[in-house]
Amino acid sequence: MARTAPAVRQCLFCANNANSKEHAWPMWILKMRKDKNWGPIRRFKEGSPVEITASAQVKIKAVCQPCNNGWMSRLETENKSLIGGLLNDLSLWLDTSQQTSLALWTTKTAMILDAVTKDRNRFYTRSECENLHLNSLIPDRTTMWVGRYYRSHLSLDGTEVWINLPGTPKVAKVCATTIVVGHLAIQSVTAHILPEHEDKDIRVPIPVVDGTLLDIWPSSTRPINWPPRVSFTDSGAASIGWLFARWRTGGKAAPSAAPKT
Repeated sequence: MARTAPAVRQCLFCANNANSKEHAWPMWILKMRKDKNWGPIRRFKEGSPVEITASAQVKIKAVCQPCNNGWMSRLETENKSLIGGLLNDLSLWLDTSQQTSLALWTTKTAMILDAVTKDRNRFYTRSECENLHLNSLIPDRTTMWVGRYYRSHLSLDGTEVWINLPGTPKVAKVCATTIVVGHLAIQSVTAHILPEHEDKDIRVPIPVVDGTLLDIWPSSTRPINWPPRVSFTDSGAASIGWLFARWRTGGKAAPSAAPKT
């Protein structure tokens, strides 16, 4: 009996075949550390055992070469200086255009992480991915923040939760992506309200530890000053674990490095 050829995956962002691997963390970020070593890396996704690898290079085959080498590469270049300064703990002002650019980069990274799972389980829709590529549009009902971790760390975490109303469960699904590179922490949250509940006033409850996070999306018309007045630590109310745990109820995928001093 002839074998059935495996299905060809389509690029997340266009109609081409997914024939290129995108780094979960860009190589320029991995080279930012003086010792060039972020490992060991714990890699896990829902339903699979934890893997520990020495290398921090995590590649996801989900895009085509034209996208990877084109608009995605330009977005990386556009954010390289800004993210490099933040992860290396420089105090910086972020104007509206920088907030928007960082939000676009974060959305691209969230969509790549979402592609770790099978197509049928993805959170972001094809329309949302294509709109990011073609129109630089961030999905509706998306909010993003930046914070500072007092140590240096490398982590990429995606998780999904359901929003319930009294007497009506599962009215909206939320995807939260948390990125920590060096001292920079970014968290993005997108909500998909189910069509039958679009007429309801649904607001995503957002736990907050005062002073830890700065809003970058929707972007502010005024510059914001990073870092925030309160940094994330390893314990207490403002722990880095709280940032993950305020959304984590079981995640899709999360490569993570051991913290660095």
